[in-house]
Amino acid sequence: MFGRERNWMLPFFAYGEELLYLDSQPKQPLLQYIDIDGDGKKELIGIYRSNQQLYLFTLKEQFGHYRLISVLKGTGYQVSYLGTAHITSHKKTNIVVGWQIGGIWSKLSIYEWTKLGLKEKQLNGDYTFSKIEIADMPGQNGKDGKAEIALWIHDTAEAYKVELYRWENDKLVPAHDVDPYYFKKVVEYYKQKIKEHPDYLFYYQYLKDAENKASRVVEERAVYLFPASIKEIGGNKWGFIDAKGNFILPATYEHAGDFQDNGLAIVRLMDRVGIIDSKGYFIVKPKYDSINPFSEKAAPLL
Repeated sequence: MFGRERNWMLPFFAYGEELLYLDSQPKQPLLQYIDIDGDGKKELIGIYRSNQQLYLFTLKEQFGHYRLISVLKGTGYQVSYLGTAHITSHKKTNIVVGWQIGGIWSKLSIYEWTKLGLKEKQLNGDYTFSKIEIADMPGQNGKDGKAEIALWIHDTAEAYKVELYRWENDKLVPAHDVDPYYFKKVVEYYKQKIKEHPDYLFYYQYLKDAENKASRVVEERAVYLFPASIKEIGGNKWGFIDAKGNFILPATYEHAGDFQDNGLAIVRLMDRVGIIDSKGYFIVKPKYDSINPFSEKAAPLL
């Protein structure tokens, strides 16, 4: 499929610029064909190199021809991962790139289409990994329509520290509620390593840790409702939808934040801010100028 796209891209590459390929056999071009801007038409997304600098580009087809609509600088010298998933929102498709910065190390970047074009999300930390897996992983209440990110961080030999994350409150946070699901896979990985190298005693400790995480009872996410907006005359109205996209709390708010670990969400109504529970009842009436996000289950009122 991508041979045709490579020919279309030739006019966009200057002398010395080249399309990037995964280090795999057979070689695969770093391309994704997906609707990133939500207009119902698929765009072509890929990586190219120019003078040792990597770039993430987006081409859009109009009237039978492609035009360049976005170019963003990357980092590192190669790309270990290029994929797409619903990470920051149920309705938006994000681009995920692993920029290779070392032999077995890659830097995570997440991109989102905005009114100003494709933008990189600011991550609250340095998410460096050796291997990555992205999928909508089920917790106790099943899948929620948003993808979790599993980062495998090399430790020693073929042993890895595995961390699970999801996007909430405009940042990546640990996704411990899907540990029992995902760490079953990690358990099988270390069982295989022990089978291959029974004398490598350190694998047994990694196996034990993975088994503990796969079997432990974790605190489930408090609420499986997510803020969503609809356009109305005079602006957007916000409510809360379930994992299937159905409005559970109607779109009556001027703005709505995510439900947090304590089962409460900050909303704005009639230009004042309050706090609601999962039933839509006000725990704190909307009478404040602003309320900061919760810390240790408390929210500073301003």
